[in-house]
Amino acid sequence: MSYPFVPIVDCDSIAYSSSGSVKAAEPLNWALNNAKKAMESIQDKFDRGLEMQVYLTGKSNFRDAIAVTQPYKGNRTQPKPPYLPDVRQYLVDMWGAHIVEGREADDTVAIEYLKDPDKRCIVAIDKDLLQIPGNHYNYKKDNLFVVTPEEAARFFYVQLLEGDRTDHIKGLPGIGKAKAPRLIEHCRTEQEMYQIARKLYAEAYAPNGDVVLQEHADLLYIHKKDNDKWLPPS
Repeated sequence: MSYPFVPIVDCDSIAYSSSGSVKAAEPLNWALNNAKKAMESIQDKFDRGLEMQVYLTGKSNFRDAIAVTQPYKGNRTQPKPPYLPDVRQYLVDMWGAHIVEGREADDTVAIEYLKDPDKRCIVAIDKDLLQIPGNHYNYKKDNLFVVTPEEAARFFYVQLLEGDRTDHIKGLPGIGKAKAPRLIEHCRTEQEMYQIARKLYAEAYAPNGDVVLQEHADLLYIHKKDNDKWLPPS
């Protein structure tokens, strides 16, 4: 069975996982073969008559300038896999991957997907893309699923409350993965979720609660169109 969607692929994690399991003393072909297998497994899940779109994050990222509370991804101090550049180049040369500058690959994946969501599918394991309602395929779990608009909004506000340790986004002190969902579990609209987040940010970051909330929201928010920006719900 193949899914009748154009796969829009966030390839950053594939590049890292394919190269990260191979040491510098080991052959480059091992890393390239890892990437080849990963991409072919995705391709086999979708109609081969539909062209795959593949994206990788480049060097520039608007979020670096937004982060004031603490540096965006400033906790990533480990050296990158030695064959990462080679795998990225392989994905460009053999799979037509586009290097995204100015924002991240997941932003462009979301933007491209939303141009025709009925005929496309987001292919990723990046949790941030769960902010986008619609068709999703997790290639690691081999799972095709649909995110509803309410689930997408809820995911964003849970992130806003707890922060994102992976990307070095602080969130609210003392709010973790267990507590954050409970704080908005009774909310049924985005406006209700926002009001809870705003109240808690005002308490935690007085007198600059709205400023810090906006900063964290701008860092977390996945763009849905060119020149997009997160705005509080009206």
